[in-house]
Amino acid sequence: MIAESLAPFVRPVVVARPTDSVGSAARQLRDERVGSVVVVRATRVVGILTDRDVTLRVVAAGLDPERTPVQDVMTGDPLTLGASDTLHAAVRIMQQHGIRRVPIVDEGGQLLGIITADDLLSQLGGLLAAIGGVVADPADSDDSR
Repeated sequence: MIAESLAPFVRPVVVARPTDSVGSAARQLRDERVGSVVVVRATRVVGILTDRDVTLRVVAAGLDPERTPVQDVMTGDPLTLGASDTLHAAVRIMQQHGIRRVPIVDEGGQLLGIITADDLLSQLGGLLAAIGGVVADPADSDDSR
């Protein structure tokens, strides 16, 4: 399962423009119940803004969320993956860089989807459940497979 491609994670993503206010982006985070918005210029990924960024870079810094543009506090030029990359590649990039979300883009940098640490945990949960099903239904003692 870990070798599977990221194609299932090609899906609609909550996006913001660089010039949108952080307040507007924060409302999207709340309303869509997500932890990040991918920042796009046209359809190309230029950044990512997380709920943690809003907390630390805006609220804790005493900035006005309605007057602060997303581009001032986002992580610019975020790491990305392609739809043909594997779950293993996603795990590796998240682990090496200490990140929880990675946009999925095409060859031209256009946004296709996103994979998150929660997605990986869900995949792992499904795999563990499948293994649990095998363990719960032991093979006949004459079956040595």
